[in-house]
Amino acid sequence: MTPTFYDLLSEACAHYVRGFMSCFFLILCFRLRRERHADSTHRWLYYATLAATLAVFKDLVFVVPVVKDMGMVNAAVQIVDLATISVVMVFFLEAVFPGRNYARAILCVFLLQLLLLPLSAVIGIDTARRVGYIAAQVLNVGVSLGVAAGVIMRRRYIKQHLSYSQGVDVTWVLICCLIFFVEQLLYSFAFYDTTWTGEAVYDVVLMLMWTFMYKSSRHLAPLRAFARAEAAPLAANEAAPGPAAAADGGEPDMLAARYELIEKGLARCMMQEKLYLRTNLSIFEVAQAVGTNKTYLSDYLNNRINTSFYDYINELRVEYACRLIERMDRDNRLTMGEVAQACGFGSDSTFHRQFVRTMDVTPKKYYRQTH
Repeated sequence: MTPTFYDLLSEACAHYVRGFMSCFFLILCFRLRRERHADSTHRWLYYATLAATLAVFKDLVFVVPVVKDMGMVNAAVQIVDLATISVVMVFFLEAVFPGRNYARAILCVFLLQLLLLPLSAVIGIDTARRVGYIAAQVLNVGVSLGVAAGVIMRRRYIKQHLSYSQGVDVTWVLICCLIFFVEQLLYSFAFYDTTWTGEAVYDVVLMLMWTFMYKSSRHLAPLRAFARAEAAPLAANEAAPGPAAAADGGEPDMLAARYELIEKGLARCMMQEKLYLRTNLSIFEVAQAVGTNKTYLSDYLNNRINTSFYDYINELRVEYACRLIERMDRDNRLTMGEVAQACGFGSDSTFHRQFVRTMDVTPKKYYRQTH
């Protein structure tokens, strides 16, 4: 059958995309090699990228005419591709649960998948390929559920303990994990009955996902401190709560007295000292300044004024931003980025999002309304 123009074009595009992807992973691998010592998350991203690079370059075996049409070689290549999924899964888990050792368990799955290559001589290559695919998808589902649970726990922690989310929120890991999961589900459709278009689309989506992972992971520097703070014993903070915690007890009068002391401490720290203008402020710093511990302060915020620490601090920052905007001179006007920085926000996007959430208008529109 004579190939059509579309067949020739799609084949040429697939080859160009695969060549570009080979260069992409090779360059990214060298870049990550210099960054792999930053922490365990960056180290496992390097390992995952290295595994993906090897998975791309192993296709060079098809350049040899003798093996190009051998079904066993094709199946063996697919088993190796599925085995690399395990390394990527370790990176996803490490990004959400830093410092915890999941590598050993998942790498056992990796080795078991590689064992399918010699076992294929006994159970048959098609059976080995199906077993490898099922094992990879079971691992994908388990890790995706674990990452989703970890992201929910992390976001809850941020709400209760931090006033910022830059470098700490790992929702992007869940997005990448789900994209990767869908891609692997489509893997069999793209490569079991191979089409040049399907192969090109798969490669493009994979490169886009890896670019997103790499760029997002570069903002994970505060995550190391977050992991240490989460794991570190808070005995000093909990055992020496100070005067605001002295009125402890189960009686309503005792509770009211404790709330009153915390309220006065917050008024001093926030209204007079403007502690909320500090970037990357945590509940531990505020509790120490108030003279209580984070448990009592969190209880006051949640049960007395029905808010979270994150919302409490950022609403104060938005109120301060409104005052700055109202006092702006038309001829000596600050940019919204400068306003965000002056109010303690770590990024312009966070400032814009929190301002709209609190005031129902954008900062620029609020400026136009007040001038």
